[in-house]
Amino acid sequence: MAAIKRLQEVYNLKPFDFTGGKYSIRTASGSLLTAMDAFKFGRGAFVSEDMENTRQWMAESLRLLDVESSSQKEMPDRFSVLDHLAWSSYQVTEDCLKKKVKGTSQLNNPTFNRAINCPRPKRVHSGGKRIIPGFTYMAL
Repeated sequence: MAAIKRLQEVYNLKPFDFTGGKYSIRTASGSLLTAMDAFKFGRGAFVSEDMENTRQWMAESLRLLDVESSSQKEMPDRFSVLDHLAWSSYQVTEDCLKKKVKGTSQLNNPTFNRAINCPRPKRVHSGGKRIIPGFTYMAL
């Protein structure tokens, strides 16, 4: 698993590159990577708290679950795949939002030149329309 993860990081590879046979990675039985293999890679990434790779591998596992026949002797539980996918997607999104909020809060500086010169929106009378509390209506 560590070797696959390292290849992904160095060469910016996606799970489909491995499961699609682009690099001819085969399991001990000689077959291409299966949904269970993708799930195991995703689970390994999850345990090491690498949520981006977890998300990618679980999405690939889900795709393979839909493609593979149900006659496979070892398949991951669809609920487990979806559970890991949902949690890792949440974690990746939350980290992204935290970075965006941090960057935006740095812009919220009164000494920032563009913030000083930025025109403020004007409040206008709604003309009898329902006014939404906290919403600023701008004159056109």
